[in-house]
Amino acid sequence: MCSKRVAGAIAAGLMLLPGIASALTTYTCSLNVAASQNWVPELVVVTHDEAKGKIIVADPVIMYFNDRQPVEGRIAVNNNKRITFNWELKASDASGQRATMDYRMTYLRGNNTVSIQAQPLGYESGYQATGICEVKRK
Repeated sequence: MCSKRVAGAIAAGLMLLPGIASALTTYTCSLNVAASQNWVPELVVVTHDEAKGKIIVADPVIMYFNDRQPVEGRIAVNNNKRITFNWELKASDASGQRATMDYRMTYLRGNNTVSIQAQPLGYESGYQATGICEVKRK
C-alpha cells in the first residue's frame, strides 16, 4: 500500500501546478486493489479547482507512464450524491503493447467511498477496485 507520505507529496505537488489556485477540493483515495487489477493504483489524488473547472489527477501509474507528470481529467457527473471523474492515460504493458486506458472514478459523498474502473480502449474487460477517500477543501 502507498504511504501517507507519498499521498502528501502528490497532493502538495498538485497544489503547486500553474493554474491551480482557487477553491480547491482534493480527494486523496486509498484503494483495495487485487494483484490481478494492476492497472488500478492503490492511491489516487484528484484536485478539483471548482472556480476554474479544472481537474488534475495523479497516482503512481500516471507518474510512471506520463514522465512523472499528472494528467488533466474531466467531470462526468456532479450531483448531491456523487462526483465522477474521467481521465485517459497512454501506456504500454511489459510486453510493449500500447494502450490508452480510460479511467472512471466515482466518489460517493454520503460515505466517502470510491470506486475506480480502468478500461483499455477497444477491449471489453477492464480493471476495478474500491476504497475510501479523504476530502479536503481550501
